[in-house]
Amino acid sequence: MEDGGEIVRIERVSDIPKEVPENAKAIITGRVQAVFSPKEFTRPDKTIGKFFTMLVEDETGMVRVVVWNSFVNKYYGKVQKGDIVRVITRNIKWGLRGPELHIDRLPAKIIINPELSDEELQKVPPVREFIPRDYPEMTIAEAYEFVEDPKKRFQVRATIVQLYRVVPVKARDQEIVLTVFGIDDGTDYARAIAFGDVAEQLLETNLEEVKALYEDALNALEDRRKARDFVTQKLAPRILGKEVIIKGNWRIRELPTGAKDILVRVFDFEERDYVAELEEVVA
Repeated sequence: MEDGGEIVRIERVSDIPKEVPENAKAIITGRVQAVFSPKEFTRPDKTIGKFFTMLVEDETGMVRVVVWNSFVNKYYGKVQKGDIVRVITRNIKWGLRGPELHIDRLPAKIIINPELSDEELQKVPPVREFIPRDYPEMTIAEAYEFVEDPKKRFQVRATIVQLYRVVPVKARDQEIVLTVFGIDDGTDYARAIAFGDVAEQLLETNLEEVKALYEDALNALEDRRKARDFVTQKLAPRILGKEVIIKGNWRIRELPTGAKDILVRVFDFEERDYVAELEEVVA
């Protein structure tokens, strides 16, 4: 596919190229396999933005659909897991987890349960019940004692008690958000690192906001470390105190002092509300 000339129609997920031509237009029809709750973020001008994401699968693969701002009110709550949708947009990107379709400005739209022929219906995948990866439950203290495999997978329920770093970085020729934070489960402490959309969801932000905050701070402070520290302090209230179930690879490192340290590479997380859980138990 080359830039220029007529619109290039992309009608299958597998046809979305990593280098998307300017004249490309996605018209993807598939099954909604997951819908995630909206997130809010603060723009540099102090206005509030919001977005939600969903996973749509056609007969060739899965694509992440990101719905922004005024479109959130239009589609969230109306589109449900199991619906067949047709996603139409020219804002097509490729992230670390694969292709993305962004619904952020007209004439982009989502058609819910469009009319399809019998042949088209047969191509739409069924609703899937996703089976989570095998992440055995363990406390941080147990991980220190029993982890032998340097890339062993575990999950732990803990509170985020420290935010060390938030910064935009380049990875595989893509700009993403990186964050490093500390977790404590009452038995011990560990550091955790998250990238891309996992980092964005933890911080309730997006790459656009982090880049704008960092660039503004860098222009004002003229020091990269101070700019990074400013962004970190700015976003800290959004993440500190969250109780989460962290899932990922756990690496034990031996420090120069001889002490051991755990670094968790976060693949996924679930936020927990302990107050609501206590109320359910009491009720």
